[in-house]
Amino acid sequence: MMFFRSLAFTIGSLIALVIVSFIGMLLIVLPFKMRYYWITRWAWFNLHWLRITCGIDYVIEGQE
Repeated sequence: MMFFRSLAFTIGSLIALVIVSFIGMLLIVLPFKMRYYWITRWAWFNLHWLRITCGIDYVIEGQE
């Protein structure tokens, strides 16, 4: 079961990478702040996709 969940995560992550890379090339004309926002959505997607497919979550602990 873990193999299939990992496979689903990898496939989804690679599809998202291709889409975000293509969109990132088209966004080269935009200011850096807007490009940065769109490109960082890939990291956000990966964290949420990992939680959905594999059930892995994260907690940040520490002092501010």
